[in-house]
Amino acid sequence: MEIIMRFIGALFLCMALTLIACENDSGSDDKKDTSDTNSCEPGSTFNADDGCNTCTCPESGKKSEAACTEIDCGQSMNGCENIPCGGTCVTIADCPGVCNAESTCVCEGGELGCPYNPCAGKSCGDTCSMCDPADKVCTETAEEKACNEDGKCGSGGAVICDDPDACEPGTTFNSDDGCNTCTCPESGKISEAACTEKACPPSDQCDGLACGSKCTLVVACDAVCNLKGECVCDIGEVDECEDPDACEPGTTFAAGDGCNTCSCPESGKKSEAACTALGCPPYEPCQGKKCGDTCSMCDPADKVCTETAE
Repeated sequence: MEIIMRFIGALFLCMALTLIACENDSGSDDKKDTSDTNSCEPGSTFNADDGCNTCTCPESGKKSEAACTEIDCGQSMNGCENIPCGGTCVTIADCPGVCNAESTCVCEGGELGCPYNPCAGKSCGDTCSMCDPADKVCTETAEEKACNEDGKCGSGGAVICDDPDACEPGTTFNSDDGCNTCTCPESGKISEAACTEKACPPSDQCDGLACGSKCTLVVACDAVCNLKGECVCDIGEVDECEDPDACEPGTTFAAGDGCNTCSCPESGKKSEAACTALGCPPYEPCQGKKCGDTCSMCDPADKVCTETAE
């Protein structure tokens, strides 16, 4: 009987030790699972590492495979940088954003605390008030005030605004087509002016024509195309069509230093020509001249030297 009791006691002891070992193993597994930073509950959401986006845990249970929102965190966090109070900005929340007095991007509709700007939303010349309508203590002066071009509220009489549509009634000005003339009406508005309706010659009539070719102008004169491709009155100066940079391809000409030679390139431009690089002798102002002949101390090839008036 004693032997049986010992056997039963040993059996219970073995079972107890086995149970404890299993519980310890289970605890180790739980600890291992919780320490896995890449694991998540499928279907649940968690914050992305950037701090402003949200991710949804996939069926694999791995955060590294999760799909996340793609909000521009930088724009959200710095949404009011260089934006005045009341200006629009971008918020993380799904709402129209505006900047408040603390340069924080908040949802539109709340109290912003922006300082009163008498010319906010107004154009130059619009009337303004120095007193905030919400300020029940401020008393506005009787002086008429208006917004200037800098967006400041000041004396209305001192404000000058450049109106691109303004003109002096009765005066004339050139039409946009360059050949007709308009008369400023009593309203003083260019947009309401009456203009002549002459048929204007094409502005590109010198395209493809050589300098000196005949063209047509509104004014009565013999018109020709100049080097710039413009149609101008011919004043008889033929030299205007002589391009100082032009040369005949393949020909040679003297370099500016007076001793080297250049070959005209295929482009026909002297400025692109290849020249010899001989060492030129020093400038002699009286070389080849007689006693009493005028001379110059500056070498004609020296573009920096300035001759005295003597």
